[in-house]
Amino acid sequence: AIMEKGESDVVKLHSDLEEARNGKEASERRLEETLKHVEELEVAGKTIEDEREKLVTELVEARAALDVVDKESKRLQAVELEMGDVRTEMEAERCERERVEEDL
Repeated sequence: AIMEKGESDVVKLHSDLEEARNGKEASERRLEETLKHVEELEVAGKTIEDEREKLVTELVEARAALDVVDKESKRLQAVELEMGDVRTEMEAERCERERVEEDL
């Protein structure tokens, strides 16, 4: 009976040892998967940061271009006002000439 009990205990120990090995292997696989996922997240984070920097650069460039357009628009408005003044002046001179010619 003691021999049977000993054999039973040895079988049980082998079974427990096999379960422990399987559990260790499963844990190692999960750890490897977790590390791989962390690496993927780090790569994704770097990609996101690179994209953010690119977008910030594009935004700065767009703002600079908008400033140029705004300044050019103001310059054109000033030219249009000046042209309006010149037209008004020319129209006044034409009217004055016509009046002078009528008086002659």
